[in-house]
Amino acid sequence: METKNIFSESGIILTLLLIAIPVIIASILVIIKAKNVVKNFLKKKELEKFNEYLKSLSTEEVQRLELRKKELEYSLSNNELAGDTTPIDEKGLIDNVSEASSLRFIEQKKKSQARPYIEPDLTKLILWYLGCATFWLLFGTTVGEYVGIKFVAPDVDHYSWLSFGRLRPVHTNAVFWGWASLAMLGLAYYVIPRVSNVPIASIKTGYRTLILINTSVVLGSLFLMAGINNGGGEYREYIWPVMALFGIGVIISLRNFYKTIAIRTTKEIYVSNWYIISAMMFLLVIAVIAYWPSWQNGLGETIIQGYYMHQGVGMWFMLFNLGLMYYFLPQQLNKPIYSYSLGILAFWVQILFIL
Repeated sequence: METKNIFSESGIILTLLLIAIPVIIASILVIIKAKNVVKNFLKKKELEKFNEYLKSLSTEEVQRLELRKKELEYSLSNNELAGDTTPIDEKGLIDNVSEASSLRFIEQKKKSQARPYIEPDLTKLILWYLGCATFWLLFGTTVGEYVGIKFVAPDVDHYSWLSFGRLRPVHTNAVFWGWASLAMLGLAYYVIPRVSNVPIASIKTGYRTLILINTSVVLGSLFLMAGINNGGGEYREYIWPVMALFGIGVIISLRNFYKTIAIRTTKEIYVSNWYIISAMMFLLVIAVIAYWPSWQNGLGETIIQGYYMHQGVGMWFMLFNLGLMYYFLPQQLNKPIYSYSLGILAFWVQILFIL
């Protein structure tokens, strides 16, 4: 007959555990209590030693201790310099004071710059651009997060329109054309009239561009999820009619900005305008070259894809953001631009290098 170990029974283990818990808690309480008793005993011994020390002190030592006690207990009333009595001003030094001169050896606090006036209609247009850009940022990053989930859980869904191959270009193009491009154009509608010292030529044109670009991103995302794409490389997945809507939106805003700069009240063209206008012109050239059907086969398509991606980042985003930077950075630093001529020189060097 096989003999079982008594401690292998779950009931026995549970019983011992239930007994051990109160025993452990009681032991902890006893240790804490004993520690407090020992602490109080030692404290009492210290007090007894201190009392013996006080009894052994001389009269002079006791007086010094009492004096020190008064010193430690002393506190200021916070009225020592002013006092409670009325000041005597026989010379009229206080009563005849009519102004408070500034301290010449201390730098004066500068007033903040007045907020520049912006037309309410233009403010609303810019906020629409930034609001739509924020929506596409949230949409694009959410799709990107879902695409990332598919790396660790590829079978999370079984719908063709949610497959990895269709959602990834939705993510990249929504961020590329929806978020970044709309944000830049919205800020350009603030910078262009500010540096030209004139109102924007047409606010309605700004809304038309906003509608066309949003429409292109919406249709492009739906087509990509439906499996309808250009079959090209990165950021070139939208079919040409979709990109045509985007291009038309850029063209009419380009004309709007050009008309605004043409009626400027200043002689020079501010460096930001050079960068922003050239970026929009380069984008149109890049898009036409990328979608022109003559070289969309074989090695030609590979070469065009490399050109498209590099120029799209370098001549659209970099040029445009440099134009915005030349305006916003001096404003944040509260200093004028270091060198207008160097900005123009850098612009033309970059253009010649790309060409």
